[in-house]
Amino acid sequence: MCYNTFHFFLASNSPRGFYSKMDQLTKKTKCNVIKGGPGCGKSTFMTKIFNHMYNKTDIELIHCSSDPNSLDAVILKNKNICFVDGTSPHVLDPDFPGISGNIIDLCKFKDFSHKYEIQIRDLNNQYKKMQYRSQKYLMSFGAIFSDTLEDVIEKINFEKIEKLALSIEKKIFNRKLPKKSNEQTRFLRSIGPEGISEFLVNFKNLNKVYEINDDFFIVTDILLNHIKKNALKYGYDIISCVSPLTLNERLEALMIPELKVGFFLSNNFEVNNSKLKTKKIDILDCYESQVIQSKYNLKMEKSLIQESIKCMKMAKKIHDKMEKIYKDIVDFDSINQLTNSFINKLDKI
Repeated sequence: MCYNTFHFFLASNSPRGFYSKMDQLTKKTKCNVIKGGPGCGKSTFMTKIFNHMYNKTDIELIHCSSDPNSLDAVILKNKNICFVDGTSPHVLDPDFPGISGNIIDLCKFKDFSHKYEIQIRDLNNQYKKMQYRSQKYLMSFGAIFSDTLEDVIEKINFEKIEKLALSIEKKIFNRKLPKKSNEQTRFLRSIGPEGISEFLVNFKNLNKVYEINDDFFIVTDILLNHIKKNALKYGYDIISCVSPLTLNERLEALMIPELKVGFFLSNNFEVNNSKLKTKKIDILDCYESQVIQSKYNLKMEKSLIQESIKCMKMAKKIHDKMEKIYKDIVDFDSINQLTNSFINKLDKI
């Protein structure tokens, strides 16, 4: 049997501040929440779980927005179990410890010396200041971009969007499933130190992939919400992806795995650099008149995003220094033994 691995984010920097949807995991899965400082092995713990289980169940990897190579969570979908980093900035606890989940404390596997305390506190203060500055830039971007969207909304032809949605739906919905549908909300993209990271790789195994070029997000959001509503009505499970660049959770991607169909947005900010073969959806008719964005606004928006990313890079360098200190005082042999004990338990489920 062939199992699938999906890659998403569940948190991101955004114009509304650091925005997390990690609390979803405590509601629908048996959630093992991992606690520990920087560099204590939380991501390594989850990576080992994934490496052992990837050919035994469908898996969803939730990547860290500050470092996409690091993991924030591993979801073993067929087993309804997840392991998740429950530390700041997305602090989590099981809803009912011992019943709906557990706390895995990696802090106990360290020999902390007070000689590091002043250094760590100082680095943590520097880190928070740089993160705060990066958020200020993104909030400024959000203010300018919102001003742009106010002009765009007045020119949208909602009737044509609905007609476009209906024409697409006729092609993809050929039967109603006799079951209750389910929706998951994720981030396909995230803003971090490396820029705007994305996981378009999720679309690689789909038969039909639609790409919508939309610099203003609004038409895409309306179109995908229309398709989403009907997918749920017909009994299909969906994965809805909201954009980290918008203030009000506008949809920028939609996946309907049971139909092997997906949609995603590309634009001035979120460029499609993948080699995916996509069918382009033309949305020009969805505007009453030509929409031209102010070149000055666009220049400012891109500049503010870049300045925010620069601050995130500096924050990550500071965080890496904290990780190095912690790595020197952590008992990784004991953590490896703990990881192996969880792997053995999973094999018996």
